[in-house]
Order: sequence, then C-alpha cells, then structure tokens
Amino acid sequence: MVALAEVMTTEVVTLEPDASVSDAARAMVAGGFGSVVVVQGRMILGILTERDVLRAAASEEDLRAARLDKWMTPDPDTAIPGLDTEDAAATML
Repeated sequence: MVALAEVMTTEVVTLEPDASVSDAARAMVAGGFGSVVVVQGRMILGILTERDVLRAAASEEDLRAARLDKWMTPDPDTAIPGLDTEDAAATML
C-alpha cells in the first residue's frame, strides 16, 4: 500500500475566484505549475488548468478581465494524504 502523501505534490498556487485568467497564467508560469486552485478563504471552489487557459484564450475574451470563476472546473475531486493511491485512483475515475 502506498499512501498519497508519498507521491503527492504539496505546493500549490491558489487564487480567489475574482482573479483574472491572465493572473493565473502568470502564477502558473512563475511557479512552474500546470494549474491553480481557486479558493474562497480556506474553501476549494475549483481548479483552473492549462487547458482552461487555452479555452479562455480561444474564446478571444480579454484574459485580463476574464474571471477564474467563469473558466475554472468547479468542485474538483479531492483526497486526503493518508488515502491509499489505489483508492484515490478509483475515486478520481
């Protein structure tokens, strides 16, 4: 049995839902991340991935004005570090 804590990344970038897609893209590049966790206080609201940034860019919306809450994937699946990786995989699929 391998626990998620042994294989997971603990460093993440977080932004509020009213941040812009442009802000998120800059944060991802600066930190070397492929996603941003969208939070309100300590509550996870969603996740914005590189693919979401591409969708927003393809829409021709101004990315400096495009809010994360419009483009994020809401309510992403989450798991606790002590969970077994096989159980986590089953949950995510």
